[in-house]
Amino acid sequence: MAEPNELIIQKAMQGDTEAFRVLVGKYQNFAFHLAYRFLHSETDAMDTVQESFIRVWQHLPRFNQNNSFSTWFYRIVTNSALDRIRKNTRRSEVPFERIPEIKADCDPESVCIRQEFIQRIRDAADALPDKQRTVFILRDLQELSIREVAEILHCTAQTVKSHLYYARKKIRQILAAGGDRK
Repeated sequence: MAEPNELIIQKAMQGDTEAFRVLVGKYQNFAFHLAYRFLHSETDAMDTVQESFIRVWQHLPRFNQNNSFSTWFYRIVTNSALDRIRKNTRRSEVPFERIPEIKADCDPESVCIRQEFIQRIRDAADALPDKQRTVFILRDLQELSIREVAEILHCTAQTVKSHLYYARKKIRQILAAGGDRK
């Protein structure tokens, strides 16, 4: 029988590396998908996840167990991804790698249309200001609740809703304009 999350976290906070390995196993897939949504690069997403887990290990003894571990962890991944975006922008390197999204039962034309649409949404999201892009990714792409996004970003639910409204509006405008970032 699996141990409750709280017990695993408590053991990891006390330096139990096996408990920390359990946390890594539990959260690594979500962390990768979240980082990939920001970075569009498999390599950068993997590096960001690794950096995030290093930060978690370093700061875990100070984690307040009255808070949600997942929210705290998602905040670390989000901040790490945003840091990497800023670093890549400073170096003028904005890498993009595609993760194949082809299913065997789909015809090639449908797959191509779907991938083009996904790419247009990614491009539109990349054109958003940081806060709007972050809220859009966490809420609409990662499907977190407004409350969870607010906790991750240390802001009110109303602030999240406002950023989300403007992000969606801007993405609709970009898509309607054929993808031009005006």
